[in-house]
Amino acid sequence: MRVEWKLLHSRVSLRIVGLFLVAALVPALILGTLTYRAVHRSILQQQQKELVEASRSYALAVFGRLLLARSIAEGAGEATDGPPPGPVAPGMMFTQATSVKTTAAPGVNAGNAAIPQLAPASGRKSIAPPQLLVRPPATPGAAPSVSLAILKPSAGRLPFLVGLQPLYLWGNQDDISAAFNICVYASDGMRLHCGYPDEASAPPEDRGDAGGSWRLFLKPEFGNGEWTFVASRRFLARAADLSAFLDVFIAVAASSVLLITLLSLMQIRRTMVPLERLIAGARRIAAGDFSAVDVRSQDEFGELATAVNTMSTRIKGQLTALQTLTAIDDEMLRQLSLHKVFAMVGDAMRAITPGARLLIAHCSEDSNSVGYLYMQAPQHRRIEERRIELSPSDIAILQGDVPDGDAIDSRDARPLFLPPREAGTHGWRSGLMWQGRQFGILLVEWPASEVAGRHVEEELGELANRIAIVIKLNQREQRLLYQARFDSLTGLLNRRGFEEKIEAAAASDARWAIFFVDIDRFKMVNDTMGHKAGDELLKDIAVRLRHAVPDGVAARLGGDEFLLLVPDDGASMTIDSSAQALLAALALPFHIGSQVLQMTCSIGIAQHPSDVEDGHTIIERADIAVYRAKQLGRNNFQFYDAQLNAEGQARLQMEADIRLALEREEFVLQYQPKVDLHTGRIASAEALVRWRHPQKGMVPPLSFISLAEETGLIVPLGAWVMRTACLQNMAWRQAGIGPLRIAVNVSARQFARPDFVETVSSILRETGLPADGLEIELTESMVMEDVGNAIGVMTALRDLGVLLSIDDFGTGFSSLAYLKRFPISVLKVDQSFVRDIEKDDDSRMIVLSIIDLAHNLKLKVVAEGVETASQFDYLRSRGCDEIQGYFFSRPLDAAAFAALYGKHGETA
Repeated sequence: MRVEWKLLHSRVSLRIVGLFLVAALVPALILGTLTYRAVHRSILQQQQKELVEASRSYALAVFGRLLLARSIAEGAGEATDGPPPGPVAPGMMFTQATSVKTTAAPGVNAGNAAIPQLAPASGRKSIAPPQLLVRPPATPGAAPSVSLAILKPSAGRLPFLVGLQPLYLWGNQDDISAAFNICVYASDGMRLHCGYPDEASAPPEDRGDAGGSWRLFLKPEFGNGEWTFVASRRFLARAADLSAFLDVFIAVAASSVLLITLLSLMQIRRTMVPLERLIAGARRIAAGDFSAVDVRSQDEFGELATAVNTMSTRIKGQLTALQTLTAIDDEMLRQLSLHKVFAMVGDAMRAITPGARLLIAHCSEDSNSVGYLYMQAPQHRRIEERRIELSPSDIAILQGDVPDGDAIDSRDARPLFLPPREAGTHGWRSGLMWQGRQFGILLVEWPASEVAGRHVEEELGELANRIAIVIKLNQREQRLLYQARFDSLTGLLNRRGFEEKIEAAAASDARWAIFFVDIDRFKMVNDTMGHKAGDELLKDIAVRLRHAVPDGVAARLGGDEFLLLVPDDGASMTIDSSAQALLAALALPFHIGSQVLQMTCSIGIAQHPSDVEDGHTIIERADIAVYRAKQLGRNNFQFYDAQLNAEGQARLQMEADIRLALEREEFVLQYQPKVDLHTGRIASAEALVRWRHPQKGMVPPLSFISLAEETGLIVPLGAWVMRTACLQNMAWRQAGIGPLRIAVNVSARQFARPDFVETVSSILRETGLPADGLEIELTESMVMEDVGNAIGVMTALRDLGVLLSIDDFGTGFSSLAYLKRFPISVLKVDQSFVRDIEKDDDSRMIVLSIIDLAHNLKLKVVAEGVETASQFDYLRSRGCDEIQGYFFSRPLDAAAFAALYGKHGETA
């Protein structure tokens, strides 16, 4: 077995080895210790038994010899009256007792031994039982003597002693095992005998250990106490007895440790190798390497490795999907490219399912019958795009009428526009959803050998959702780009898109021209036929612009203004012929609904590079040229020249000066009296604006009113005029002049504003002037632009109490049908008719007709521009109500008007 020693350096390995050793050695040590102690105890018990048995055997042998000696001694005593001379038997010697004296207790004493009184033994009438007599040693180190005292029953007879030789009594030492030392002790502790005196044991009562002792009771037979036989082992063999056990135990323990070490190393290898590989795999996953962990095991580590590999694969797929989603988000923020996004998605899908082919199809935003198909082959990153025609079944699949499936087989519905699926592949489909509706599908096909789990479908689903967002965002971006560059009504370029074309053309050396096309009287179409008809007309005009100049680039600026970028090949008639063709094309009848319209246009032309190289400026110069074309009667074209530029610069400077004049309060009002022809008194006044220019002096209204109307500055200027006039009228009234009525002209732009009525009401409240002190003068053309709206505004003004008048009556195109509906109080006869009444019968008849018409409608008539006495007399004779003009007074400032009113306030 190959041991990977580096594994032992790990804490887990050391822990396993330690646990193995502890688990093996602790029980072995406990078992060895308990076994040792049990064996030791058993040996000690066995030795004790041996000692006791040796003591007992020896004691019984001694007891037997005592009995034999007694028997012999008794036989010899009965045969003689005294002790026989000499030995009576081997090891026994008769001796006459001497110094025998009677003791308190019955008995005799022979020498130092007390001889008890002997009673006759039962059945023995001749002598008493012999007594065992022990005499201490006469000299130190000698052994005590043991005798049998035999007492004759005859009176006066002394006992005799039978001395027992030690060799007889204690036996031959060689007959006793040399392993034992047996000592005999009397009841008083005196040592009677010891086989090996030098190794003599202590008396039983003095021994610390139990020893092998045996007590021999002598009193029943010999009238004495007891002897204690103590056997001891001369050689202690405990260690020798257990040495084999210890040797075996140590060998077994060492073998166990070795076996345990080998087993632990095997287990460590089986555990740590997979664990190390799993740890290395986890570290690789953390570092972004999702390669599989190679653990070939059938246990839980194998299952864990399989789980880690599955997790790694899933994390790889999820991370790939997240990275792709992040890259898609980044691409969406930077520059949204469908092909680039689809390529990233294809790469991600092949990372999740190797060998995958990506197919994406969706309906067009403009038409369900048209769609787009994007395909990416497994071996290519390039995206192939196709525009496809969709059948009803294809539309049903793309729009979600056919349910999605986790896995698609040959029986599932497959769109006709998709290529046939390759054999041996699996398919997966997901709908592309947007705001709860499906508009396309994403299809992924991969080889059957590649197994895709449920998590793969989830990741593919996330990518499908993001693709749906990308497609819709791209469509929205394209739509926004289209809206930013194209006109939504006509499909032509708008100003921004056209300026991009001009910038591209200006970067080249080619010659070209800009046509600024303005449709003449287009507003009349909107006013008379409605905006819907006007929109249809603009669409038809756009088509004719393309056809009239097919090599040009057309654009719509807004409203009825168009632009054309026309290439110029250098021939002088090329631009002219293109302009003539365009005028002719737009002059042809237009069929709008049931109406046939005849339209014309005015064209301004600026050329590149002769006029200017800047694209923005060249459009402005073409605009200046079209302004000249309108001035020249419309339905013509004009080229830009330097003089037009000077006029344009003057207009721009005038516009800037008007703005500054409003800020600097350079405008002033003058008041022209209106005289009541019935009373001859000044009845009212018309407020006329003048401009006191710091360099040019007093500037007349004709020099700036039309420009203020074009630029929209007339709105703040008109509000200032109305407020100032009302304040002045209120000041006159407070000074006792009046009550006067002040008339103020209102421009078309003012009148068309939705807050015009509120502005008038606010001015009246601010100045405190009663509403009947203000008269608002309107022109015929102003109220006829939108009759319905005009009547509503005029009615609201009348409800405020403001008087309304129609100025320059007779020069417009109002009809009696509308005139009777207007809530007006005054008709003003235009000065062009008044000026000619002295010499022109037609003018006199027109003035007379207006006066009669107004009176029939219960309206007052005011004639303006009265400069002569004959004009004054004629008008007064024909019943005109009021006049104004130089005949009576020029326009005056406020102070001069007050002085005139004081002088001519009663009569004119």
